[in-house]
Amino acid sequence: MLIGKERNIPGKRQLYKRVLQVLVIGIVFLFLARNLYQNWGKISTYDWKINYYWLIFSFGLMLVSSFLLALSWNLILRVLGGSLTHRKALKIFFLAELGKYIPGRVWSMVGKIYLCKQEGIPVGKTSACVVIQAVIQNVSGVLVFLFSLVFWTNTEWIGNFYPVFFLIPAGLVVLHPAIMIKGLNFTLKKLKKNPVELDLKYRDILGILLLWCGLWFLSGMVYYFLIISLHPLPLAYSPIMVGIYSISGVVAFLSFLTPSGLGVMEGMLAFLLSFYFPLYIATLIALLLRVWRIANDLICVAISSRL
Repeated sequence: MLIGKERNIPGKRQLYKRVLQVLVIGIVFLFLARNLYQNWGKISTYDWKINYYWLIFSFGLMLVSSFLLALSWNLILRVLGGSLTHRKALKIFFLAELGKYIPGRVWSMVGKIYLCKQEGIPVGKTSACVVIQAVIQNVSGVLVFLFSLVFWTNTEWIGNFYPVFFLIPAGLVVLHPAIMIKGLNFTLKKLKKNPVELDLKYRDILGILLLWCGLWFLSGMVYYFLIISLHPLPLAYSPIMVGIYSISGVVAFLSFLTPSGLGVMEGMLAFLLSFYFPLYIATLIALLLRVWRIANDLICVAISSRL
């Protein structure tokens, strides 16, 4: 009888997790919807001057940044000794990325490992690649955000972020190959997989980190151009928008409760944007970005499948 109850524990945990996911997403979108409803009069009478040129440009730039991101992932794989053509890498990356919309966060990573295995890439190398990408992606996102604080004009609350600067040396330590490889092999051991030996140099990691900072900047500029297609904003504010996008992306990635950071990213974007825009405009921008990202993911899969 006890055995039967123990078997039900994982099922109950999964149920509780799903309920919590729905609650988090529901609460965030309820707050956003409530704000839009309360300000609908302002929204409907606002003198919207949509710049379709910037709108189209922002989407085109998003496609470019997505393909550069996929090629950068393939660069990491090649540094680790994997061998994929760029065409194959694009197909695998974009198809596997659809897994981020499935609750659990790990499915895009699992998808990359499985699809690369079909191409003869050892599981250990692909596992190392997705782990290194995840670590570098988050460390670089935080670095870009911290750099953007220099440009913030609303500085009353920035002092609260000064302790975050201590994450810079911590992040650089975590990025050291010896530490990352030990962590990876520990995880592989828990999964009953063979450990991997990687000839990875610290300068390679730092070079990839710099590359990913550039990718965050490019993605943040996509966000800036999307904003100015709806509401005027001087170019001098673009570093701030890049920082807002970067830290929101990191928080969304780390939110294991919701698929693709759904709700979490929108809430974070709306909150930080509200320092520079009325909250209802910030909310509309955050929601439009979600639509932009979903459309971008689907188009990238369609394009890469025809390469």
